[in-house]
Amino acid sequence: MTGVAVGDQVFGLSPVTGTMAEYAVLSSWSPKPDAWTVEQAAAAGVVAETAIRVLDQLGVGADSTLLIDGAAGGVGDAVVQIAVGRGATVIGTASEANHEYLRSLGVIPTTYGPGLADRVRALAPAGVDAVFDVAGANLPDLVKIAPSADAVVSIADTTAPEHGARFSMSGTPDEITPTLVKAAALGAAGTYVPHVAATYRLDQVAEVHARIEAGHARGKIVIKI
Repeated sequence: MTGVAVGDQVFGLSPVTGTMAEYAVLSSWSPKPDAWTVEQAAAAGVVAETAIRVLDQLGVGADSTLLIDGAAGGVGDAVVQIAVGRGATVIGTASEANHEYLRSLGVIPTTYGPGLADRVRALAPAGVDAVFDVAGANLPDLVKIAPSADAVVSIADTTAPEHGARFSMSGTPDEITPTLVKAAALGAAGTYVPHVAATYRLDQVAEVHARIEAGHARGKIVIKI
């Protein structure tokens, strides 16, 4: 990549997942926006790449109405900000405890679970244009809400194609890097601010796993070494 030199701060993704280390080799990266802290940059790579990739696949823009199922978690938080930044109308599902937070980001919140189609219909009488399935728990209902099955993209339910929907995964490093550059530009413009739910020391890693397994974290958890 051009535009970076030894000593520059960058963020990105490593080909090795599931590890924590002081040093890492990145397969895809972008310069870190000055507006982000190091912790925010550490939190941004996976979620920003995922958000931009799927929003592009769905064609979400200024005239879109988007439903996000699982809008307050780590990925959902990035999707919400970037979609709102594009000018889309965003409806997001979350527990009631997270509704005020979603409103602060410009989202129309609703609860998940039974009756979702009726709640979405009341919030968007003209219907939604696209559905981003972050949670992976309600795919059949989401397909019914969408204008067509292929207007639903899931990152959590691998059975999506069986329902006519799409399942999305990260591409090659050459495909990921331009997306991270887009994320950095959004960060520099203030359109996307990675949300760090908490930071922990490396010797607290057991607490980190317990918190992640409990679910419902708002934003990302970062380990500082």
